[in-house]
Amino acid sequence: MGAHLSTIHGAVQEQFRKQDEGSKGYLTLKEVTAVRTLYGINPCHIGVLYHVDRNHDGHFTLEEMQAFATFAQSYARAHRSFDSAYMTAGYTTLCMWRDLATVSGRDRFVTWAMKCFMAGYELVHLEDSNEQYIHRKALKVLHVLFDVERNLGVDYQGLVDMMQAAAEEQKLLDPNNP
Repeated sequence: MGAHLSTIHGAVQEQFRKQDEGSKGYLTLKEVTAVRTLYGINPCHIGVLYHVDRNHDGHFTLEEMQAFATFAQSYARAHRSFDSAYMTAGYTTLCMWRDLATVSGRDRFVTWAMKCFMAGYELVHLEDSNEQYIHRKALKVLHVLFDVERNLGVDYQGLVDMMQAAAEEQKLLDPNNP
């Protein structure tokens, strides 16, 4: 088991070093979503990301990623199932849900999500406005993380259109200057 786990940790370390732009010692959301699937687990799954980032600071450290790899391997062995990647994603989502269901859980989740986006994506300020807007690339990641197309039947362009319409309705955007 030790040799296999060291191989997994080596693969995690290699992916981490490839994605860690500027050798910061952590990955941003933008960088972690570029990591290859490890042990069959999709790193672009919101429950997985929430579980990996143990201290919920919006940064994904090598230690956190290796700890998750250890967890994922143990979980797969315990369940001996071809669907262990789905079971792991389901388990991490359940853990996230339990946290969200607490009194301050939603606030913690929103704070964590904002830290993730602020660390990895540029926020845009429009002229004559104090409002912050996320870049289209960040919206694309949101679309993937929340699996909007499968869960709601809304493709990426549809999400962009809905976000723009909502911003115009709230008078946050001038419809003549999108």
